[in-house]
Amino acid sequence: MAATEDRLAGSDAERRAALALAGELRAQGREVRVRTFWVRPEWALPQALCAAAGVAGSVLSASHALAGLVVAGAGLLLAIADTTRLAPLRRLTLERATQNVVAPARSSRPFTLILTAAVDRPRGGTLRRVPMPLTLHALALALVTACAGARLAGAGGVALGVAQLVPTGALVLAVGAFLEAALSDADGDDDSAPVAVLALARALDAVPPQRLAVEVVLAGAGGAHALGLSRFVRAERKRRRAEEVAVLHVEPCAQGDPVWWTRDGLLLAQPLHPTLRRLAAQAAAEERHLRARPLRLPAGTGARVARRAGWPAIAIGARGTGRAGEEAVQATVELGLALVARLDRELSPAGAPAPRTSPAPAGSEAIPGSPPVQAVGP
Repeated sequence: MAATEDRLAGSDAERRAALALAGELRAQGREVRVRTFWVRPEWALPQALCAAAGVAGSVLSASHALAGLVVAGAGLLLAIADTTRLAPLRRLTLERATQNVVAPARSSRPFTLILTAAVDRPRGGTLRRVPMPLTLHALALALVTACAGARLAGAGGVALGVAQLVPTGALVLAVGAFLEAALSDADGDDDSAPVAVLALARALDAVPPQRLAVEVVLAGAGGAHALGLSRFVRAERKRRRAEEVAVLHVEPCAQGDPVWWTRDGLLLAQPLHPTLRRLAAQAAAEERHLRARPLRLPAGTGARVARRAGWPAIAIGARGTGRAGEEAVQATVELGLALVARLDRELSPAGAPAPRTSPAPAGSEAIPGSPPVQAVGP
């Protein structure tokens, strides 16, 4: 996979990367299925339109309160709806082909662990540095709508004008930020998430868990609200019971120390699976050399998709300024292996020892049962 490719969701570069990753999985001895489907990855332009509707509704409400309320309220409802499967505005955008690379489990076990990561890279821009931008956007639209409703009810004065000015200014900035996000190139050249998943799969194939069969899903259109993983989960949900599956999603991990997310979501954050969060905390406490820590700020990871479907799920990655490059990826993989080892022991019958898949003590450079982390080949 070329590290400099602008690998956006639904692009030719993303599809080439998916085929390269499929080749890597086949080289590891896995059966691989590449599933092509169509998505509408453009989410920022519809949100920019909703922000513009909020600005227009705010201005209009000063002289025509009812019209302003209708316009701002429509922007709010459409902005929220476009983060769901309904996505009425996104349905007006262009469709693009993307691919999911699925490597089924190599053996039968009572439970299935699904390792996932996004193939594509999200677009860059200011919004990448804003926490929960869609939540803040919806809040600004709600405040403008409330102010328009107050004007319709007969309220007025300087206080209401000032109260309305703040969210209106935020929406003006949001229009520019969403347009920037819609036109930006891919954010950097970070291939660490799929590389980490390949390393996890190698290690778990070399020393298989007792109770867990390991499946790999490298999903397309991850930067477009995890559309590829959503497609996989919807297709598999009917034939997989939530009690028999767990999802370990890997976020980019090329910079910083390992982290795990405790909650996630686009608009409203929900807790990720309590057992997996507990096991991640135990792994971090016992493997102190990793310097792993929890993240409580949602990031819209793929784990939320599985959690929304009722599947146990957690996301790991790396954040901060500690490790960098292969060292950061390696540490994230070690956190994942430590978590999986504890999950396997939790699922095993009482008294049955689970094979060691957790990393070696502090100072060890290699992952047990796995070659060093490698970049995906061309």
